[in-house]
Amino acid sequence: MSSKLKKILVDGAEELGLELSERQVKQFLTYLEILRNWNKRMNLTSLKDPREIIITHFLDSLTIIKGIEEIGPITPYPNFNLQSNKVLPKGQVLIRVIDIGTGAGFPGIPLKILKPQISLSLLDSSRKRIEFLRYLSKSLRLKDLEIIWGRAEEYGRKEGYRERYDIVLARALARLNILVELGIPFLKIRGLFIAQKGQNLGKELEEARKAIEILGGDLKGIISLKLPFSRKLRKLVIIEKILETPHRFPRCSGIPQKRPLR
Repeated sequence: MSSKLKKILVDGAEELGLELSERQVKQFLTYLEILRNWNKRMNLTSLKDPREIIITHFLDSLTIIKGIEEIGPITPYPNFNLQSNKVLPKGQVLIRVIDIGTGAGFPGIPLKILKPQISLSLLDSSRKRIEFLRYLSKSLRLKDLEIIWGRAEEYGRKEGYRERYDIVLARALARLNILVELGIPFLKIRGLFIAQKGQNLGKELEEARKAIEILGGDLKGIISLKLPFSRKLRKLVIIEKILETPHRFPRCSGIPQKRPLR
């Protein structure tokens, strides 16, 4: 069984233009085992089939890399190459990434496995999911990883988190006009917000255009990708932060969802 799952993982990554080391393959398979075990006692994913978990969660998360590479260098650090797995020299600034509403760690943990040189924060409001993520991070021996129990509305206003990150990630968390209010406040100027969306993006994008502008963002591009071993299409919405986010955003917990910016 594990050899078949390994092949799906490796071949799927290759289809995305990515090469996994033996260590990374082992980490992903360990991730799979831990996720399935914990899923028996708490709801982390509705998927039971390990093949579907690899495709729908692991490979889908790795499309983030494809999106970043196609859009070009991360603007604050133009010499930083995400295609390389080389660890940065001691003292050099890490690329700081936060995954908001991470759930069972998607897409943040797969990105961290593939690119261990990033500094990653995982944010989620569920205490049980936080317990899972802490156990997972220790089992995978991941470094430069912060796990935060809380809401994006709260931490997006906190010193040390607001306008600290180079990349903000969000996957299947909310509609785009809500997501941008939750995510853009975390970004430094010229940082990138990347939202993973399905193929029916048109209406969401129109709803979100005004919100993106209000929050200091600029739509940099939309990248369409086919998920390996699947008919599903993934769209990556790439937003660059060009202006400081007004201090009144994000609004208090629950308000973005009840009264989205339009």
